[in-house]
Amino acid sequence: MPRNKSELRILFFKGLAVEFHARYNKEAHAIPHLDQWFNKRENKRKATINSIIKFSRRGWEPQFVSLNTIPLHDENFPFSLRDNTVLVS
Repeated sequence: MPRNKSELRILFFKGLAVEFHARYNKEAHAIPHLDQWFNKRENKRKATINSIIKFSRRGWEPQFVSLNTIPLHDENFPFSLRDNTVLVS
């Protein structure tokens, strides 16, 4: 299990880590600009936005990763089944 972004990057590019459901439904869970995110230097003091993506595909199910200090549900993050997902880090 990777403990940080650097370890995850190594596993991903070796094919030992994959996007969620990459082998079953890649289009629903593909992460746009993932290679750009992996190559961006990590700033542990400040949160940053890697890219802003228009929610234009009904079948896309973005996964939101956050700190555990934010509310568990936020109506600003739509999901096709009228719910959203927050993964606590």
